[in-house]
Amino acid sequence: MAFKPRIFISSTFSDNKKVRDSIKKHFIELGAEPLLYESNLTPSTKPMTYRKDILEADFVILIMKDNYGTETDWGISGTHEEYRIAKENRIPIHVYLKPSKSQDNKLIKELLADQVSFYYFKTDVELMNRLKETTFIIAEEIILKNLEQKRLSHLKVCQLSYNSDYQRAMDIIRSVEQMKKYSTQFGFDYLTTNIFTSFMEPIIDYFNHQEHIFINWKLDDALENFVLIANKFISNHVLDYTTIPNTFTELTDETFTEVLVSRVSYYQNTDLNNEDYQKMLKDFFEKYEEFKNIVKELRFLADIN
Repeated sequence: MAFKPRIFISSTFSDNKKVRDSIKKHFIELGAEPLLYESNLTPSTKPMTYRKDILEADFVILIMKDNYGTETDWGISGTHEEYRIAKENRIPIHVYLKPSKSQDNKLIKELLADQVSFYYFKTDVELMNRLKETTFIIAEEIILKNLEQKRLSHLKVCQLSYNSDYQRAMDIIRSVEQMKKYSTQFGFDYLTTNIFTSFMEPIIDYFNHQEHIFINWKLDDALENFVLIANKFISNHVLDYTTIPNTFTELTDETFTEVLVSRVSYYQNTDLNNEDYQKMLKDFFEKYEEFKNIVKELRFLADIN
């Protein structure tokens, strides 16, 4: 990569430790460098080092729950300080607020006064889902910030976009390749088990929840081509089978999550027969190979070693 985007995670610590760890893991997996005071930026011989460290960030994620935090010598909390530093230095920032009963939160009052756009969340799971959905937007804003402040060359901007698309496409490819591997290794046929549904549904859901996944429109179109076929296969296949009890096997999908695969009893409840399903699978894997070929071109263009 041309550089690792540095993303500063701003929040109180005690009530956000788990979600901070989850955010850190998410951005590391994407090739970014999450900056967390407790793990990246300490220890230090100087007090209040976050006041300087946040200036090294390309982007700030700010999370505010009920706990405002302990006031510092500035008369506001550390999280509040970080917001002001980001604002005054024009560092792009996304704000996530958990609805609070407190009426005396100085930071929330300032955010409202500044007319900052923010996202309300109820649980940490909802927060993480929203963060994952907006990862592309975060990457885009980091690129625009660097264009404005560092005047990146056209070649470097192209490399950044190629890299971003390549890394995201590889997540999808790893998942499909894992499905193919398990199908061969354990004899999980795509018609007599639900392995295709178990592995492809998360990809379809990911595709449906974002207007554009890739910067490269050819890659976006290629993904849509095989996702539409997969969706048609699944929507019919689930009507045509019944799972066989006690045949579940737990498999690990390195990209998304653990999946359960079971054997199925097949019934013809739709107008499709085995030949129709086999034709859809053939079309699916042909379109998937086209997708992989475009990804190979991106790898070359991005000069990834």
